[in-house]
Amino acid sequence: MLPIKNSKIFTFVLVVLLSSSCRSDNIFDSKYIRVERPRSIALPCEIIPCDVPGAVHGFVVDSFYVFYTMLHPEHRFAVYDRRTMTPLTNLVRVGRGPNEYNYLTPGQRTCNDEGRGFWFYSGSKQESARLNLTKSITEDKVCIDSRLSLTELDIPGNVGSPGQLFAFDRINDTLALYQIIRGTYVSGGIYDFQKRIEIQRFKLSIQSNKEPNLTGGPIAISPDLTRMVMLPVYFDQINICYVDGSDRKSISTCSKPLSLTQIESKAPETRPMYYIDVETTNERIVALYQNHQTGLTEIHLFDWAGDLQTILTTANPIRSISLDTQAGFLYGFISSEEICKMDINTWLQ
Repeated sequence: MLPIKNSKIFTFVLVVLLSSSCRSDNIFDSKYIRVERPRSIALPCEIIPCDVPGAVHGFVVDSFYVFYTMLHPEHRFAVYDRRTMTPLTNLVRVGRGPNEYNYLTPGQRTCNDEGRGFWFYSGSKQESARLNLTKSITEDKVCIDSRLSLTELDIPGNVGSPGQLFAFDRINDTLALYQIIRGTYVSGGIYDFQKRIEIQRFKLSIQSNKEPNLTGGPIAISPDLTRMVMLPVYFDQINICYVDGSDRKSISTCSKPLSLTQIESKAPETRPMYYIDVETTNERIVALYQNHQTGLTEIHLFDWAGDLQTILTTANPIRSISLDTQAGFLYGFISSEEICKMDINTWLQ
């Protein structure tokens, strides 16, 4: 361990004392740690024009860039060549028939011998499936090479179980992370769907009695599957813990946490959102942040200990991010008409 200067020891002790005095307001059951903002760095962006009707989000899958076209009346995904940004195909028709879906939640991206693709979760069909992009493009049809019916598994929140299952994200070919609303709190767990057993369960955050999942937001797991980060969008903080729920901490640049009562008292249209998307490597958390004081979009890079190491700024109103870890490029989805490409490789090391 590197030696710590006395000034940093004093700062840490002061933060711990401050956090303990307001811990009861923290929606995440953990210690609350205030960190200082480093000096921000303006980040050059390459704007890439596109025309993808109905797109609300975009993400990288190896050499593909996939638009999630949630608002399109006919299909759910538009697949582009990431290098040239030329369209390749549209996939997954809207409907209730075989391989048709209305609303989906795109999840973990995967690359294996069978091809490049990603998992998605369908709440209406209570199903988790892997869309094989390589085969779908080659065979000119939707190719789902793995499918899992959640109604057949003994998962808390399924029909007949207490609670309400609202998120199910495959981690790999064996494990999945789920989130469930249980009365006054949101809990999470790790489920082994090959053995059909729950192997971890932990409390994530308190839950509003007035609005469902008011404390929810994006969640991501480190590629080595040991740690996860949660972003409650209406609360100016990130929450970090191991996948078994241990070593929990809340990190923020604010002196004290926003309370659930404070958020509930505001009309939905007046509530500011702060951390709205996140990507991870085994060394870094890359979080998309809206700075309401400057009006700029910021990229916050943390290590997994919770140290805010770098702040990158852009004037582009980015709505979501996706990381190309091989090249060190961060792609930002702006609208259905343009995305941006940013080189952040220097700060990923």
